[in-house]
Amino acid sequence: MARFIRLTGVQTTAPTTVPAEETIWREGLRVCSTGAVSQVQLEMADRSNVAERMPEYCSWLTKQHGILTKHGNATVRSIDFSKNGIADAGALVLMKTIAEICPALRVLKLYENKLMDPAPFADLLLRAHLLELHLS
Repeated sequence: MARFIRLTGVQTTAPTTVPAEETIWREGLRVCSTGAVSQVQLEMADRSNVAERMPEYCSWLTKQHGILTKHGNATVRSIDFSKNGIADAGALVLMKTIAEICPALRVLKLYENKLMDPAPFADLLLRAHLLELHLS
């Protein structure tokens, strides 16, 4: 039986002081453990601070992914960044991060953002094994 957990006990550089945005980011990171393999879902739809802080978020996410893979086989399968107002510059940073840490990504939701340029998606579409891509 699979069970979803939220990452709440991950140490940060300052354990007593967690920035508000990191708390929001942690809420969107869910891990489904099914034995030796963990599947990760990023549920970041309609989060107020993601678009403006995309480079910081992606750096944080890369560190969290490193922690997850250090303790077992963790695979990001689903990402939802819909309804965030993400523009092309933010999408470029996000797509580079996804390409690096999410080779087994199956579902990517980016609808209701401010995306105009398809270039950030080209490399991801060639490398990933997406089953669903939600854009508008």
